[in-house]
Amino acid sequence: MLPKKMDIGIFGGVSVDIKVVKSEKKICPCCMEEHVVKTVLVMDHTTFKNSLVDYEASYFFCDLAKEFYMDEQQMRDNNIKLKDAYRKRMNLNAAALK
Repeated sequence: MLPKKMDIGIFGGVSVDIKVVKSEKKICPCCMEEHVVKTVLVMDHTTFKNSLVDYEASYFFCDLAKEFYMDEQQMRDNNIKLKDAYRKRMNLNAAALK
């Protein structure tokens, strides 16, 4: 099954490509209500070591608050994805880092 794409309309008219990979009913720590919380993938852009890096980041999304948030595991995973994207952009590999 392919991930669903959605436009949540919170970026001031800018369309953002969001892939929904999971939906789960639970207590949302963002709004403290029980509802379906989506796990989404978003193309994130940041500067790392003075270089612009694009990578696919994982977040939870609260439909009620229209907010993205992440847990500790997602923080760790997104940090690894960022550094992997940086290495790829700079043509570095694991052997070159040792």
